[in-house]
Amino acid sequence: MQSSQKILIGVLVLAILGFVAYKTVFTSPAAPIASSDMASSTEEDAGQQILDAVAKLNTVNIDGTLFSSDGFTHLQDFSTQINPEQQGRPNPFADIGSGSYSSQQQAAVQTGTAASAGTKTSSSPAGSKASQGKSSEI
Repeated sequence: MQSSQKILIGVLVLAILGFVAYKTVFTSPAAPIASSDMASSTEEDAGQQILDAVAKLNTVNIDGTLFSSDGFTHLQDFSTQINPEQQGRPNPFADIGSGSYSSQQQAAVQTGTAASAGTKTSSSPAGSKASQGKSSEI
């Protein structure tokens, strides 16, 4: 065979392989035709499975003597008391300085200990107005 014939055969083989690869990759499989019989049968199967599970649960019997046994009566409760803590702001996404404060935060602002209460105060009313004007422009 001459080299031109080998090249031609190679190109044909590559073309055939490319066509087969294209068909297998880019063609979608045929979707099954849905019928009302198939849908109702799967619904009936699901319903039957639920009924079977309920029947199994109805056969469960709990012996009441378990709760009066020594092992159960000697169980101890090791749970801890959860103390209520101060809640945050009513709207945590609101700008700082807007909205309502809790009574502790208001008292801290009035006494000048706002830094310990976690709120921002300004030294003059003009400064707070300027900061409010900037936040409304954003």
